[in-house]
Amino acid sequence: MIDYRRVLLVMTTKVKQDDTSNLQIRALFSQWPKEQLAQIYSGDGGGIGDFCGTYYQLGPQDRVFGRIFDRLKPSAMELIIPATVSDENMSIHPLSALKVGIRKLAEVVIVQSGIWELLFHIRISPAMDQFIRDFQPEVIYCQGYSIGFAILPVLLARQYQLPLCFHTTDDWPECLYRYSPVHLIVKRCAWQLIKQANLHLSFGAKMTQVYQQRYRVPFHQIDHLDDWERFRVPAWYPDDDPTPRIIYSGSILSGRHESLVDLVKAVRHLHTEIGPLRIDVYCSGLPHNLDPLLREAPEVHFYQLPKHDQLPAIYAGAAIIFIAESFHSHWYNNWLSVSSKCHLAMMSQRPTIVYAPVWNGSVDYALREGWAYGITERDVNTLKEAIRQLLTQPDITQQYIEKTEPVVRRYHDLHTIRQQFAQMITNLKYQQRGLSHD
Repeated sequence: MIDYRRVLLVMTTKVKQDDTSNLQIRALFSQWPKEQLAQIYSGDGGGIGDFCGTYYQLGPQDRVFGRIFDRLKPSAMELIIPATVSDENMSIHPLSALKVGIRKLAEVVIVQSGIWELLFHIRISPAMDQFIRDFQPEVIYCQGYSIGFAILPVLLARQYQLPLCFHTTDDWPECLYRYSPVHLIVKRCAWQLIKQANLHLSFGAKMTQVYQQRYRVPFHQIDHLDDWERFRVPAWYPDDDPTPRIIYSGSILSGRHESLVDLVKAVRHLHTEIGPLRIDVYCSGLPHNLDPLLREAPEVHFYQLPKHDQLPAIYAGAAIIFIAESFHSHWYNNWLSVSSKCHLAMMSQRPTIVYAPVWNGSVDYALREGWAYGITERDVNTLKEAIRQLLTQPDITQQYIEKTEPVVRRYHDLHTIRQQFAQMITNLKYQQRGLSHD
């Protein structure tokens, strides 16, 4: 019998009952009584329904110079928006282009450098203190991802003598504000957070290995979780076309669309050998600099990004699932990240290609565990050969599919690992000082 602790989530984005950005959190805490969960957060990322029983949103009182921050925050958000203005518009409107350039410079200097976080750093206000005392947490769960949300859990753990669970899914301590002097402060804050934490959770075998070597403390691997029963569904198709489908789902920003250009070229090379193939791309939006070859390719069909509950039926109809990342070193900050589509592809038990640079976490996972055809160099011929083998050689395809079940059981089984996680949280020993725990 699990004794569910009162857990305080300290995370930047509000966790909702149904949203696109907190799937892992909702899976881990899905059996927690709602009244045993509370959250301190800074922004609302969309979605519907409250996941926690109570919430506290950071306000002006929770930051140094908070009232100034509150007045400037809308302007700061405007700094980022014009970055999406197309080159064509900039050439037609030179004054607008100048304005965008000035704002973009301000964004680099103030926001992307991290100075913003230092000027308006987070503190424990009387209002936050009252929220803590009303909820009476027994455990703090945090992920970091910003200076403020690395410092705040440490302040709370020390002031209220609470155990702390740290769980991250990418390497923000090494990548946040990487080209700014503020990065040194990020690294120091990460060290303090990890030193303060009583339980350290990592994401993927590569991250576990790297973090244990870097921080010299044990990390327990907990990845994306899901229920395999969700994937026992018939295939769903957006149309009646019988052409075999290569399916890609997710963002095509951050340079990923270039990998899809390679996929189009590979499919065209295979046309005479194995017949026509189509590429179904489910994404949330198209970048303004999308390659015309991809935008105009008759093989490519763009669809809105589906809800999480719709993906199993979509993946069930895939001849191949395609998982891709950018090969540019500019996107090196996801080197320890593992795509949320990896475990979905495994549970779908469809042949999968992971097309990403050798340093990327997803392709490392594919090669390490053997559940997908991993390609670590950007090469159309190699990609073409992978497609050809998976579509024409059933024995090779079966070898990959047979690897999926043991990997899923070990790292992604919702019921088993959720129970293990709950036990870890329950076993944390809190020190009974400062607050009385009823």
